[in-house]
Amino acid sequence: MVGDTMSNSVTDKQHIIRADEGEEFVVERIVNHRFRNGRKEYLLAWKGYSEEENTWVIYLLIKIKY
Repeated sequence: MVGDTMSNSVTDKQHIIRADEGEEFVVERIVNHRFRNGRKEYLLAWKGYSEEENTWVIYLLIKIKY
């Protein structure tokens, strides 16, 4: 996981990301966003994990459960 944070934007609701293996991860906050190779990506901070484990995730691959 990538740990190059740039800002401290806070999410309003708790979001859950489901991995392919059925595991669920809770997004603590969206740290930053960028466009890379024509795709929007979000730098996510995960609840219960350190900042060093923040991860860039492609917008289209995120499945959010409200």
